[in-house]
Amino acid sequence: MKENKNIQQIINDLNGLGKSRIGSLAETCGEAIKALSNPAALKVYLQIPGLKPESYDDGKRRYREYLSGFLKKLGFESKSDGIKGAGFITVFTETDEIVCVGVIRHLGNALGYAAAVATLPESGPVTLPDGMSLVISQIEARINALLTPGSPSSIEIFARRLLDTLSAIGVCAICVKPETPAHIVVSIAGTDKETSLCEAEEFPYEEPHQVETGTVINKNEISLLWSGVAGIAAAIWIRDSQNRLIAFGFSDKKLLNKSAREKIDRQLELLADDDIEYIVKSFEKLKADFKKMVNSERAAAVTETAVTVNHVINNPLTAILGNTQLLLMNKDKLSKETVSKLETIEKSAIQIREVTDKLMTIIEPVRKHYASGLEMIDIEKSKKKSDEEK
Repeated sequence: MKENKNIQQIINDLNGLGKSRIGSLAETCGEAIKALSNPAALKVYLQIPGLKPESYDDGKRRYREYLSGFLKKLGFESKSDGIKGAGFITVFTETDEIVCVGVIRHLGNALGYAAAVATLPESGPVTLPDGMSLVISQIEARINALLTPGSPSSIEIFARRLLDTLSAIGVCAICVKPETPAHIVVSIAGTDKETSLCEAEEFPYEEPHQVETGTVINKNEISLLWSGVAGIAAAIWIRDSQNRLIAFGFSDKKLLNKSAREKIDRQLELLADDDIEYIVKSFEKLKADFKKMVNSERAAAVTETAVTVNHVINNPLTAILGNTQLLLMNKDKLSKETVSKLETIEKSAIQIREVTDKLMTIIEPVRKHYASGLEMIDIEKSKKKSDEEK
């Protein structure tokens, strides 16, 4: 009965990750790890491109300091830069602790990590490595869903980035109406302490494509776009290069001037460039990772073939070479023709052995044309293990 209860609780905790929002992803991730594995301390760091970093820390002070020291040794205490090449790390210490660090990724890019330390024996319903792995896979799935192009969350991120950048010129609210899908409208408003998501009760234009850039928004329309938000004194519509209709709310009418318009236009251009650059970099990273995976699979196939060749060929080859060399030890008693043929056999046997040895050292095979559309491995050009790696 207790086991069924634990299973149900695990399912509930993991389902909760699927409802987490931008701004609370790190906290939701941390709470799920706590519920599943009961670590002595944990830290979650996450940064969605263009947004402020999210961080979540919890646990006993001694273990939090211990975890921080462990992360510093790995090179990524407060940033995700140090974990680009890492995956999932589990370490059992000499003082009966287990430390786990897992990378959180999107499109092959490291967005952050989750790290935790537990004392042995573990007290959670799921072991720390299993719990961390489950939570990280689920939070990655949630991030993928949130960052899908055209989704409400991707538009929310765009609006948050605009608000963070333009708050310095008095912009205190943003409403975005993308061209497609037509039913989505995302409105946010910011204060000194936080940025809150608002729901537009009714969009004020039936045909928003007819709205001219720079159109001033009246008070009734402001109340519709930012329901329940006070302090928006003036607002305008602007259409960007992706045909998104964007409302900018200002805290003071005097701040809505030509200089503000120029800064808004410039920021929209910069964000458009950033989005394209991020997509290109993500695509290039995926291509590189795929190439590495293919090369790794090819190298594994070559190694398997080489092992088979060595096993099947080397035993009879050793017998052939050994007997040939024994005969050549008495070549004074043999005719020149026989000696010549035995030396040819010896040389050929040695060549075969050298080829099988080289096959065993290939780590990145290079192919070349053979005949009739077939390809073969170019043994000499293929990348091989160094002497130190052998």
